[in-house]
Amino acid sequence: MRNKKVKNLLMVSMSVATLASSMPVSAFAASAQPEDTASDKNNVTVVQSTEKEDSATEQKSIQTVQEAPKTKEEASQRLTDADKKVTETKASYDEASAKKDIAQKNLDDANKKAEAAQKELESTISDAKNEIQSLKVQAQKDFDAAQEAVSNAEQALTDAKKDAEDKASEMETAKQEQSDAEAELKEAEDKAGTDIDDRLASAKAAADQAKGELDKADQELSEAQTANDTAKKNLEDAKTIQANAEKALSDAETAKTSADSEVDEAKKNVDTAQAVVDALSTNLEDNVEYQKAKADVEAAKNVYDQKVEAQNKAAEDVDAAKNELKQANDQTDAAQAALEKEENNISVAQKKLADAESAKDVADRELTSARNAAADAQAADTDAQNVLDAKKKAKTDADAKLQDAKNAKAEADQVVADAQAALEAAQKAYDEAAQKKSDGAYAFLDESAITYLENCKYSDANVKGEAKNATSMDSIKEGIQWIKECNKLRADNGLEPLMITDDLMAMAEADTNWSSQHLGHAQQFNVGENLSWGYRDPFDGWYTEEKAEYDSGNIAGAGHYLNIIDPSYKYTGFAVCRKAGTKYGVVHGQVFQYSTESKAYTVEEYEKRFNDYCYALDHADEAVTAAQDKLTQAKNDRDAKATAVSNAQNAVNQAAKEVTDAENAKTATAQEIVKADQNVSAKQAVVNQAAADVKEKQAEMDQAQNMRDHAKAALDTAKQRVIDKTQALSQTQNVFTAKEKETSDAKATYDKAQDVLAQFSTDLETAVANLKTAQATLDEKTASAKEAGTFLTNAKSALDAANADVVTATNTADQAAITLEDKQSKQVDKKSVYDQAASVYEKENALKENVNAAAKKVQDTKDNYTAAVNALNDAKQKVTDCEAALSTAKDNVSVVQEKLNAANALSYDDIYENGAKGDFAYLNGKISAVKTAEQDLDAAKGAIAPAETAYQIALTEYDSAKKAYTLALAEQAEAKSYYDAFNKISKKEDAGKTPSGSNNSASGSQNGNGVSSASNTTLTSKAPKTSDTAQPAGWAGVFAAGLTALGAAVFARKKER
Repeated sequence: MRNKKVKNLLMVSMSVATLASSMPVSAFAASAQPEDTASDKNNVTVVQSTEKEDSATEQKSIQTVQEAPKTKEEASQRLTDADKKVTETKASYDEASAKKDIAQKNLDDANKKAEAAQKELESTISDAKNEIQSLKVQAQKDFDAAQEAVSNAEQALTDAKKDAEDKASEMETAKQEQSDAEAELKEAEDKAGTDIDDRLASAKAAADQAKGELDKADQELSEAQTANDTAKKNLEDAKTIQANAEKALSDAETAKTSADSEVDEAKKNVDTAQAVVDALSTNLEDNVEYQKAKADVEAAKNVYDQKVEAQNKAAEDVDAAKNELKQANDQTDAAQAALEKEENNISVAQKKLADAESAKDVADRELTSARNAAADAQAADTDAQNVLDAKKKAKTDADAKLQDAKNAKAEADQVVADAQAALEAAQKAYDEAAQKKSDGAYAFLDESAITYLENCKYSDANVKGEAKNATSMDSIKEGIQWIKECNKLRADNGLEPLMITDDLMAMAEADTNWSSQHLGHAQQFNVGENLSWGYRDPFDGWYTEEKAEYDSGNIAGAGHYLNIIDPSYKYTGFAVCRKAGTKYGVVHGQVFQYSTESKAYTVEEYEKRFNDYCYALDHADEAVTAAQDKLTQAKNDRDAKATAVSNAQNAVNQAAKEVTDAENAKTATAQEIVKADQNVSAKQAVVNQAAADVKEKQAEMDQAQNMRDHAKAALDTAKQRVIDKTQALSQTQNVFTAKEKETSDAKATYDKAQDVLAQFSTDLETAVANLKTAQATLDEKTASAKEAGTFLTNAKSALDAANADVVTATNTADQAAITLEDKQSKQVDKKSVYDQAASVYEKENALKENVNAAAKKVQDTKDNYTAAVNALNDAKQKVTDCEAALSTAKDNVSVVQEKLNAANALSYDDIYENGAKGDFAYLNGKISAVKTAEQDLDAAKGAIAPAETAYQIALTEYDSAKKAYTLALAEQAEAKSYYDAFNKISKKEDAGKTPSGSNNSASGSQNGNGVSSASNTTLTSKAPKTSDTAQPAGWAGVFAAGLTALGAAVFARKKER
């Protein structure tokens, strides 16, 4: 704010200076006049009295106004100096301004840091208080939640117990169902018999084998039926051909009979014609030429008849050869057909053999596959057995781990119980610690020793809790140290150290308490005793002084000394009494004893026991904390062990399930072995049958091949016969051709002889012609008869072949019928065998399925029982967990109750002063943050004063530089005014002069040094145009004085602030 006001004032001063540059002097003076009024006089005085440099500068400025330059050169020099001064003061001013701005920024930053530190402090205090309040609220919430958790845990325990009862009932139900299922399984197994698997496998194999044989019988029956149907059709076709052949034979016989009849008729006609010729020839019997011609005719006829007969014989041979060739061709065709049939039979047999071999290969592969499957099943069964063994071992291990976990849980429960007892004991010890400190020996000594304090003759001298009496803790502690000194003295005399018993300590305390009020021995106990009153060190009297007496021969005056060095004394007790009213202020008492039935300690053991006891009392709170920590740790360990039990139980349950699964898997693999073995047996039976089929089909193939070979041989024979018969036909045809020519030649000779004979008589000629005609008819009819004979022979051959085919077809049909009947009979037998085997298999399989169903039911009920057992175990474990959770919840209520009480006792001021402990120690971090914030705030506040001082120094330097700069500007303006005035005078003087070669046109724009005078134009102006040449100097002085006064006002206001 201060800086802002200064800046505003500077802006006003600059605007006033700017305005003054364009106003008359009187107007500027008037505007500056209020700065010199009485109201600001003191301020101005202060500035002038405290700023000597400023006053000197002001005086110099005034003096400058009064001493105007006398020449233009002087004015030019003054302007040059003023420009230089402006430059120098401007640099100083800029530097001071920059330092002031930096100081201002540092001051602002310091103020901001202080404000931020203040806010941070307030924030950290608020945060700490809010944290304390939040902690209280949270502690209350935790307490409420802990109580609710107890309620929930109690309800959960009730629910868990109810669920456990339900699960126990469900387990019993499941157990009964398992028992019932096992009884059903036993009944089913008894009905099935122990060898059911073997019987079932055998029945299956027998049924499969019977089915295979039945399928084969069905196939063979089908083939036999087809063959029978074909044979019947072939027989019918053969009979039809036979009937046609019989009809053709009958027709041929009729034609042959008719032809023979016509031949006989023709022969008769020839004989008649011959008789006519013979009759006519009779008349010419005497004629020699006639007789010769007749003889020639007779001879030619004989030859001709012979030739005809030979030709006929040759023709018959040709027909016979043709017939034989036809028969050979027919036989060849039949042999070819038979061969083709046998080849077809071979093809059929080959296909059957190939099918059988293929079936055998398939059966072999299936058998191999079945054996592999059986091996796999056996391997799987072995693996399953291994898995089962592993799972059983895992179950055993899991049971052992569960038992270990339960043992560990039981041990953890005991540790928790022990820790709880230890905590209670520690808490009790903590609660009793102050009282035990007050009770002193009454709390430290064992009970038998305390009876000496309580039941001695002067027991009223023993006041429990009385300050500084012999039973106090300080007395016991000091007594132990005196016993150390006693043992040191005994050691100096070569004696063993005395041991301490609680009984002797109690006797020493009882006697010393009494002797604190009486100068003498109480004589309450049968012990040796040393007493002293008022000694700082009792051994000074008992040992040092009396040793001197003893050494001097005064044995009677050395009783204490003698007690100390008595080698028969083994045990001791020591007491010190400084209670109020003690004679001579202090009593030391030491008792000695030869033997003891009490527990004895070395001094070191006794001191350690006492120190440990004291330490436990002094650090009882730490013992409580440690016990609480141990209890917490024990509970955490118990919870972990409970979790381990739960996990182990889950592992056991899982292992049991896996054993069950493995047993099921083993049962399944065992069943698979049975199935696989059955399948192997069945496949072996199929293989055996297939092998038998292959053997049978091979025999059929061999038979077919043998028949084919016979048929081929028969065809070859038939073909050779055809060749032979063809050659024979060719030969007979050649013979017939020759005979035919011979007959033709004989006929010509005969005709020629007849023609010669016919010349002897016309009637004879006619008769001969008739004879020739009759003979030609006879020849024609003979040829027709011969052709009819051929037809008859062929018809007979065809009939014979047809009859043979009928016989063959009949035989084939009969054989096919016999085969069909045999196959039908076999199929019926195979069907009966299969039906019986299937029936046996169905019965055995039904028994096995009943066993399997019963076994599955047993397994299901076993699984249900296992699940029920697991569920019951889970429910029992949940009860255990709920009981543990309830115990933990109840324990937690006590813990959170203590924490709530402690939290409610917290206060910010108390923690700030004394700090927080225990669970709330982290709040010390909050308080530490508050204290740190306070330190930061103090540091920030401490940085403001140096920053303020630095700023004031910078501001002073700034004001001084600004004032110097302002005065330099005023001097520059004054110098400029003088210089401008001289320039105007020079111009007027030169107005009427002629230039002499010099150029003066720029004289008004340059000063004597050639430096421009146009800088700071806001503070320069032209002087009023008057005839008073002194006016510029006077106006400039007033202007400078006004600026000086304005600057003084600025500094005066700064001091005021």
